[in-house]
Amino acid sequence: MDDDVQRFSNTSSRVFGIIGIVVAAAVAIQVLTSADPSYAGLALTVFLAALVWSAMLRPQLSLDRSRLVVRNMLSTVTLPLTAIESVAVRQVLVVFAGDRRYTSPAVGRTRRQLHRDERGGPSGGGGGMMGILPNLPSAPETPETAKTSYGLFVEERIRSRVADALAQAGIKARSAQQARCAEDITRRPAIAEIAVLGASLVTFMVLALV
Repeated sequence: MDDDVQRFSNTSSRVFGIIGIVVAAAVAIQVLTSADPSYAGLALTVFLAALVWSAMLRPQLSLDRSRLVVRNMLSTVTLPLTAIESVAVRQVLVVFAGDRRYTSPAVGRTRRQLHRDERGGPSGGGGGMMGILPNLPSAPETPETAKTSYGLFVEERIRSRVADALAQAGIKARSAQQARCAEDITRRPAIAEIAVLGASLVTFMVLALV
């Protein structure tokens, strides 16, 4: 159900991303309204805007009762929760499933946050090491208290959902049955972003050489 879907993204990178898009739009308007517009410069501006969007605004995590959707710069990976073997949020999110490592810059923790969470987080220092199933702590219902970071909240929320999914499916962690769940992991390329980045870069290079 939609009520069960949680979306997580890095608020600081989104602020810088929005600023970057606004600056790119202003530059594009200035180029188009100039007496002698530089179409090579416009193509470069479009490329940089698409790069900012892809790197800072596109990354996001979506979590529901059955899957974790990791939307990165140029791809989207969908992982069944029953396939996830371990998860941790350090500088970036790291998920192990099916003997493979998946990362996402959407959520992370600074060294200061890691140190603070290890000293006073609700997991009793669990943020310092990769959380291994099935010993999964229950996640808090509200993000980031005065003593824990948003990254730790996301980590524990994912762990809690994974534990619930495994229990509901009757699957043991690190079992052959869990390994088979990894066969349902999918990866889709971000076709629109790749197309805009590629087309604008090629256009810039061609116009710059003319």
